[in-house]
Amino acid sequence: MTRITDITVTKKGRYALFCESGFLFSIDEVTKFDFGIEIGTLLDDRQLARLQDASESRKAVAKGLLYLGMRPYAAGELRRKLLGSFDPDTVDYAVTYLAGIGYLDDGDFAAQYAEELLTVRRRSLREAREKMKLKGLDRETIDAALAPWQGCDEENAAYLAAGQYAGKDARKVYAALARRGFSGDAIRAAIAAAGGAFTWTITAATHGIANPAMMAQLYEVATGAQVLADVTVSQTNYDVTVTINDTEKAGTLNANTYRVVLFG
Repeated sequence: MTRITDITVTKKGRYALFCESGFLFSIDEVTKFDFGIEIGTLLDDRQLARLQDASESRKAVAKGLLYLGMRPYAAGELRRKLLGSFDPDTVDYAVTYLAGIGYLDDGDFAAQYAEELLTVRRRSLREAREKMKLKGLDRETIDAALAPWQGCDEENAAYLAAGQYAGKDARKVYAALARRGFSGDAIRAAIAAAGGAFTWTITAATHGIANPAMMAQLYEVATGAQVLADVTVSQTNYDVTVTINDTEKAGTLNANTYRVVLFG
């Protein structure tokens, strides 16, 4: 049997328990009251283990609530966070308890997180799925959360092409959007909609170019912003064809909206 010989209050408001051999562990106030712990209380090994488990479980719940007060968490993500401080059984209890009282709901979390990723951060569906996996969400929950957003890749790719990547070399835009998980079709449509293209052909009999040009750059007439760079051209008589190398055709630019600067 273990006799409680002293109880002191810690700086964090917990109760430190001592026995004849020294410090045992600390417990919270509710656990102290529930178990009727006072100086002189006798506990066998089983009671002592139950006392410590109960206090650790409440401590894990309190820490979980602290994290949830900062931002929403998926259950799996919160579990990984708590495992840095508590044993697996204690963490399982805390996560189950928090879910039971409505503080953890993977379905609600996934729906909100999907909306944030796709409408605020403008992620692709592929990238959104990967980020949701990192939160510990299962496939079924992710599928349900992403279901309302099927088809948003085209919109988000167009938003990024016309905004963050506006005026940049189309090949660099393509590579950047591809890294973010957008499909080739969505990227090509976005670049074309933003005023860029991988293949551009003009016929202008007034050019009067004497020597074939080897490179070209495209600019918006209205703003002067560069649209495409490092393109090659071919010339037949006075007709000039401008083409981006090693890419698929994405659309045709309007010669009234863009101007081309040729380099010999």
